[in-house]
Amino acid sequence: MLSRNKQRLYIASQIMDDELVDSHGNRPFDKPFLFCENLASVDGKSEKEEYGDRVRNMYKSVVMRKKWAGSIKENDVAYLDGITPDGEAQNGAYANYRVESVRNTSLNMMTIYFEKLP
Repeated sequence: MLSRNKQRLYIASQIMDDELVDSHGNRPFDKPFLFCENLASVDGKSEKEEYGDRVRNMYKSVVMRKKWAGSIKENDVAYLDGITPDGEAQNGAYANYRVESVRNTSLNMMTIYFEKLP
């Protein structure tokens, strides 16, 4: 993995405690943590077939499983494109992307897909 191209971004994990779900069915988020990895655009043929036009609003990161497995899951939120959680009153409030998918792609690697929030 290239260290020189790593980007600093934050991820806030969704809290899975059913007692904390609000009246609209929304779950709160934990305090965001630093995720410093390479990002790439989503542009492979199979990805385009799966996501269609949504690929224009997506990034992916291929990371070491042993480092991130269990820390990042679908529906967590992320702060990309220079956005940070600094000063937010509620965890996840400034997030501009959602973790669309977390996939094991080999014995040692996994791919995380991020999709821009509306």
